[in-house]
Amino acid sequence: MILWRRSLDSIGISFGIIIVLGLLGKAAAQSSPQEEWDKTVQAAKKEGRLTVYGSSAHEKLFRLFNKEYPEIKVTYVSGRGSENGPRILRERRAKKYIVDLYVAGIHTPYKLLYRSKALDPVPPSLMLPEVLDQSKWCGNFMREPSKKGHLSIL
Repeated sequence: MILWRRSLDSIGISFGIIIVLGLLGKAAAQSSPQEEWDKTVQAAKKEGRLTVYGSSAHEKLFRLFNKEYPEIKVTYVSGRGSENGPRILRERRAKKYIVDLYVAGIHTPYKLLYRSKALDPVPPSLMLPEVLDQSKWCGNFMREPSKKGHLSIL
């Protein structure tokens, strides 16, 4: 997952909340987007934790997330892509799915995680109409380049 950002406070916090909560709560049956969102938020609060790997440049984003959702404890593992990428792969090989969200630049997610099929697609986790409106994204940039792999570029 790659996050292109212009403003951590506006775009980043929305992205973080939507992606994180979307990934934590996929159990809802077909319902309205708002009902599904509410169920997702409740499931995330029930789980009560979120583990994020990324560079120290993104820590502010998750402090803002914690202010919005104090019931969800954020564990932020700060490190460079050359440290976090191999760590994720070691965890996956050991059948440990510790990280919920990986925020990084382009090199490690593509060269290491995408090629290893260690990423899940992000767009299926997006549910609210205001989030699905690509005109509100930085540079209108949201795509999945291959149905075979799971790379989401946001």
